[in-house]
Amino acid sequence: MSNLFICLCFFIILEITLKKANLIRITVFCKDGDSCDQVKHALVRLVPFDVGKEKVPVTEKTATGFEEKKIRIIEIVLVKDRHCNAFLESIRQLLSDAQRTLIINQIETRLDDDLDFFLRLEKDSWLRNEIRISDSGNCFHVKVSLASFPKKREVARELVRGIFG
Repeated sequence: MSNLFICLCFFIILEITLKKANLIRITVFCKDGDSCDQVKHALVRLVPFDVGKEKVPVTEKTATGFEEKKIRIIEIVLVKDRHCNAFLESIRQLLSDAQRTLIINQIETRLDDDLDFFLRLEKDSWLRNEIRISDSGNCFHVKVSLASFPKKREVARELVRGIFG
């Protein structure tokens, strides 16, 4: 085998197994008028593996919103590298080219000072099996703690470009 072939195989394996995130938190709010079972099912569908078999908990909390209305907060937290990478690859494939370009163009506003990356996915669209980036609050909130090393903004930007580019 040639050295070039071996190097090429190494880089392909490295790209596939590269740690992209330390943790991913996916949260959705279920308000009065929402079918919480349907919303919970939609949240679970965002994850490209069986959360039960993989022992990834789906947690629920209750909070009080405006005018003392009860809100259910449903959340999935991904911590294993293979779960995080599978989720990011799945979202990448579900998004259109235009939406991936939008994410790349908005990298600066989607990265906070801790180099966490944020996405909002329209809740109503995903309930209809369509995925769209959103700016509204009626959404699935995705917080990605990027595995950027060294922990610098430029490294985080390149990691996001690599995920969604």
